[in-house]
Amino acid sequence: MGLVELDEYRKKVYLRKKRSAIREFNELYEYCLVKGYEHYFHGYLWHVIEIGNVLAYVVEKKGQFVLVSIQFPKKAFTLDKIVEWLNNYSLVLHPRDGVPGRVTEAQAIVNGILFKGNPILLYKKGTRTLKYNASKLVEVTDLRQL
Repeated sequence: MGLVELDEYRKKVYLRKKRSAIREFNELYEYCLVKGYEHYFHGYLWHVIEIGNVLAYVVEKKGQFVLVSIQFPKKAFTLDKIVEWLNNYSLVLHPRDGVPGRVTEAQAIVNGILFKGNPILLYKKGTRTLKYNASKLVEVTDLRQL
């Protein structure tokens, strides 16, 4: 097997793995960051927060927040577009009482919002550590919850 063939094989395995982590529902696809999250977070509040052209699915309990999945509306995404998005972008949720202000392995911050005071950032993947100012992000808690 030549070097090019090995690279192509690795790419196919990677794409198959990403696709297998994507669940399909009536109007959206979901990429789970916490596999089987629905079995672990009993008694939590569930929030769907729009950021950019995707949705952050966040669970909350006693003021603690966990980003469990990224949801992709079918109107805007196909499986191939989701895999491409996952290769190039990501989301991060920083706790408001933590040490926010930095995103690692990033090229650029595309969008940033606050949800109940917690920064949620959509960023393009890269190799740098980028700083952001949470006080300049817009609080969306009362604006848009699905």
